[in-house]
Amino acid sequence: MHALGALTLPGMPWPLPWPFDRSYMQLALVAGVIVGATAPLIGVFIVQKGMSLMGDGIGHVAVAGIGASLLMGTSPTWTALVVAIAAALLIEFLRSRGSATGDLALALVFYGGIAAGVVLASRSSTNTNLQPYLFGSILTATAEDVWTIVALGAGIAVAMAIAGRALFAVVLDEGSARVEREGEVLATLGPGDTFGEQGLMAKTQRNATVVAAEDMRLIHMTKFDLNRIKGSHPEFVARIDAIAAERS
Repeated sequence: MHALGALTLPGMPWPLPWPFDRSYMQLALVAGVIVGATAPLIGVFIVQKGMSLMGDGIGHVAVAGIGASLLMGTSPTWTALVVAIAAALLIEFLRSRGSATGDLALALVFYGGIAAGVVLASRSSTNTNLQPYLFGSILTATAEDVWTIVALGAGIAVAMAIAGRALFAVVLDEGSARVEREGEVLATLGPGDTFGEQGLMAKTQRNATVVAAEDMRLIHMTKFDLNRIKGSHPEFVARIDAIAAERS
């Protein structure tokens, strides 16, 4: 039997107005606020990629993780997390290889996950109903659940702080371009790459031609634009200088 302190966060119940005057409501409030603050950090990239059903699909795939945890006797939360991450990687692998579109890959993994969850749970000795795991209730969140949400939310925030700009570049443009000279392909450019920096920095004439291999979006920058952002983003200008020196 758990002690009362293990079921709540430090200092609970906090002096909050009704209906948040009870510990279980405060746990639900903390969990909801953290999820509401951190989930959009990832969601904005998913929407930009045209995969807004990913959240719903991965949530259903996690049922396979619940079924596996019931069969193996492991933690449902962490097993479901591992399965959800594996499913997301599988969907991206199928989509990037061109084996299936994003919607088709999501549907394949979506229904496969639900079916796997039912099969695995039926083979366990617990005879547990998967419906509460599938739909859940934020009011049943425990202190352990909230600490897990806090850890995951912190991980998301750190990941966005480190890789947010790179992710933005990836979702903004998945196209590619070829750098050619006299019919010879010198390099292939992808999301986040630049070209024309030598003419921008040193005003030299171009010595190669860039040809779009796929539909892509470009950010056009003039010398005036570069001078304007020198003060606010010196690291960006330094990177352009380094690329120009490397290619000169």
